[in-house]
Amino acid sequence: MGLHRHRARVPGGHGPGARTGSRGLSRHREAVSTHAVLLFLYFISLLVQALLERELRHAMVAAGVDHLPVYPEERECRAPSTERILEVFGSLQRHDLWAGDRRVQTFPPQVDALQEPIVTLPGTRPGEFTT
Repeated sequence: MGLHRHRARVPGGHGPGARTGSRGLSRHREAVSTHAVLLFLYFISLLVQALLERELRHAMVAAGVDHLPVYPEERECRAPSTERILEVFGSLQRHDLWAGDRRVQTFPPQVDALQEPIVTLPGTRPGEFTT
């Protein structure tokens, strides 16, 4: 009878009853809150993606543009996806030239012929986009 009175302690919180302590519950709550944060961030990314696509499609209709050449080999697309739009802008780069702690010159990104219609459709000027 006296043998089962005390349970063996297993390091690391493994074994029967490991989640019954306050440490196990806090780990569980932490995991749940981490999942909630990740789901929220995923929701925000889907929302931004949908808004970007919708804004571009509405601007295409307002400007009377039927297609944009965003596919490889500049094939035309009626409804550009966020993935394609971001891929088109993947080559944009901005460079700063520094001398010690002082910025000497900034080289703004150059919008090419494929990127310009996407930038200008929603009413943005390329100069506003690159600053």
